[in-house]
Amino acid sequence: MKKLGAIALVLGFGLAACGGGDVATATKLKDKMCACTDQKCMDDAEKDAKDFGKSLADKYKSKDDAPKDLMEAYEGYQKCRRDLRHKLEDTAAPTPPPASATP
Repeated sequence: MKKLGAIALVLGFGLAACGGGDVATATKLKDKMCACTDQKCMDDAEKDAKDFGKSLADKYKSKDDAPKDLMEAYEGYQKCRRDLRHKLEDTAAPTPPPASATP
């Protein structure tokens, strides 16, 4: 099921090429994700992106049919999402206790 959601998201960005409005929406979603600094923002951006992807799923058969600028917006979204996820994971990781000077 998770894979299906990822495919829908890829297709959503990839399929958005039918007009400037869709390209603008894809870019706006990328910018939204790139501006996120916390989990709630990330979750909200992902929901918006999934909804957008679902609305465009009938427009193209695959991401290979999508124009280059749509795929670039999607790749930018994915990079920002990945970077934020790593940042949040690093912040949540417990700090190891300091090594003691005596054994």
